[in-house]
Amino acid sequence: MLAWSKVTRPPELGGLGISQVQQLGWALRMRWLWLQKTEPNKPWAIFPIKLHHSVKSFFSVAIVSEVGNGRNTLFWTDNWVHGQNLQKLVPHLFEAISVRARKRTVLEAVSDLRWVSDIRGGPHSECLG
Repeated sequence: MLAWSKVTRPPELGGLGISQVQQLGWALRMRWLWLQKTEPNKPWAIFPIKLHHSVKSFFSVAIVSEVGNGRNTLFWTDNWVHGQNLQKLVPHLFEAISVRARKRTVLEAVSDLRWVSDIRGGPHSECLG
């Protein structure tokens, strides 16, 4: 048996200074998420990344998107509305959005009011025009 809490302490605190592998792995996965967001045209950006829910949570609270042209900001799940995401701001509405539509970018969603037609059981864009 090994006491990880002691082994991972810095040497000046009586430990061996060995990094905590789980935290390093989470940091690496957050870096992958960042690269997928900032460089979506790279060939490897399409590969799915298996993530622990904690990694998604850390990434979600750490990143606030500046929309720009809207191509790299997800409409429903990125923090772009006053530093928050629509998933948390309007949770009941978010539940009415299909999983596929949740991956829309801001650019896609605002084009022709597409976000409105994504709402299952709600009004469609023809009704709003």
